[in-house]
Amino acid sequence: MKKLFLVLLCLPLIGFGKDDCGEKPKKPVNKSARDYKEWGAKYNLWIQCKEKADEALQQNALIQYPVNSNIEILYAGDYKKGELDVNILSREWWGLFEQDHISSLRKVKLSLDKLEPDMQYDWEYRVSVADNENCIILFSGLDLTEREINYFTDNHIIRNNEEFTFEFGPYHTFLNAELKKTESIGEILRKDYSIYLNYQSNKKLTTQELFLFPCYGEHLLISLIWAGDLDNDGKTDFIIQIPTPPHNELGDSSGLFLSSKADSEELVKLVAYFISTAC
Repeated sequence: MKKLFLVLLCLPLIGFGKDDCGEKPKKPVNKSARDYKEWGAKYNLWIQCKEKADEALQQNALIQYPVNSNIEILYAGDYKKGELDVNILSREWWGLFEQDHISSLRKVKLSLDKLEPDMQYDWEYRVSVADNENCIILFSGLDLTEREINYFTDNHIIRNNEEFTFEFGPYHTFLNAELKKTESIGEILRKDYSIYLNYQSNKKLTTQELFLFPCYGEHLLISLIWAGDLDNDGKTDFIIQIPTPPHNELGDSSGLFLSSKADSEELVKLVAYFISTAC
């Protein structure tokens, strides 16, 4: 996708979380009952292996990605072949806009234009909305109303062990990054940073680890794209750069975290993510 919305100066981890289950057993055609029985046994073993592999991946993953979520996020911009599902036009979309230090939510109509590929990139579609230049992000699958929003940032960079503080309602709310592990891979130094969300009220501090972000290089720079009360529940929601699924391969990803969708043991939940492949 051709749109500059993230800052990433750390090279992501490649090839994380592969399984050894082999190829899916092929169902026999016009074979004996014994052949079908043997296939069924092999298929069940393959399914069990995949389920265990998926479970292990979730336990060791850098981030817990949403499962069966109806919420989608999208950016206005240009998309390469295969990056965009044209069925997005059948959904209802809302835009988050920022102008003159005011954020607002508006219902929008997507425009989808066909592009001609150039010599370098295989462009296919351009997504745009009215007031395109002030549109931060697009949402679908959320129950929203048109309104102005009290917000805290529209592109802050979190560096290394820095804290970024919000003030909202009775809570002192802040994000912070902590170096969790350092590992040498040949001549390359990999640093794994844990990204935390914190709520502090009176003398109680509640913390949630959002994700683990591997960094190859001297500095961690993560883009906090926007933060404010999107779902109108009195608590902070945010759009932030996240590790690229499924294995943190090259490319940029951003995630939408909502407080209203959090489980009882969480402060927020990742409800949607967006991937932009590397150019």
